Amino acid sequence: MNRVWQSLVHTLSTASISQPHSAEACNATSAFIDAATKSKCDATRQLIFSPEAWLSIFDICLTRYEDAKPKPIKKLLASITVILAKSHQGATREDLQTAIINALTPSIVLGEPQTRLKGSLVFLETFIRKDALLPGEFISLIRQWLLKNTDRWPTLFTNDSETLSLGEPGPAFDTASGSLSDELAARIFVLGLLIQTSNRIMAVAAGNLLAMLLQKMKAETSPEKLSAMWVIPVRRTALQNIETLEDVSNRLLQPLFTIDPHGFKVFLDTLPVKSLLKGDMTDAPEAEYMVLFAALQIGKKINLVHEDCG
Repeated sequence: MNRVWQSLVHTLSTASISQPHSAEACNATSAFIDAATKSKCDATRQLIFSPEAWLSIFDICLTRYEDAKPKPIKKLLASITVILAKSHQGATREDLQTAIINALTPSIVLGEPQTRLKGSLVFLETFIRKDALLPGEFISLIRQWLLKNTDRWPTLFTNDSETLSLGEPGPAFDTASGSLSDELAARIFVLGLLIQTSNRIMAVAAGNLLAMLLQKMKAETSPEKLSAMWVIPVRRTALQNIETLEDVSNRLLQPLFTIDPHGFKVFLDTLPVKSLLKGDMTDAPEAEYMVLFAALQIGKKINLVHEDCG
């Protein structure tokens, strides 16, 4: 059985394999994993539940995502996601989750490497959606990654102190202190995600990931903390992408307002609503009014704004 497994892994990891052959190998490996998890043979179950087997398939999927057909890769990803979500606990689960964060976060937050960005977005959304990464686990691991990589990310956000500020005096973050709150870690992740995915090719996957994360966090996070995580970074993104504001509205504002109605109100409060109601549109940049109108339009569409107050 081990020989069959090694043969499948070798075939999957062969760079020169054709797309049809790769799809067949993905389907065969997925079927093997699904069957092995139900096997009555202890050796087979031990093989397929080993962290080494899990990590080997994860790494292959991530490496091959860009040049393989997405459907077979996603099928294979689903097989190992079920194992992590339902079978691994304790230290093994934590070790695998740490490996996931270490592999995916550099592309999502730093854009390094860009070739893995789309796969990283799709994979992380899958792990969160399938509960292989619970919200509390995810935020804690992101915070740990940021603290371990203070030589890599702060320079990217030197001009974003206002966006990252949590309303406290002083700098938004102090890497020298060796401490970072979960709230700030979450906002840094969201900002990095939005910066790296500003083009349309990545926008849909980024919107899906952020919406899924908020949806999962909603049940165990206060409305104030949930909105604090995304409102200011998304406002920044909207203002910096005025020429594609309709696209930003569809891929970000609508799903996020739908999930977090409280966040919608907070979002409006960051814009010149009062000036608009007074009929004076001279005390704020035109871009802010454009974002405000776009937000109100989305709010009306999803029944958060009514005719008598919109």
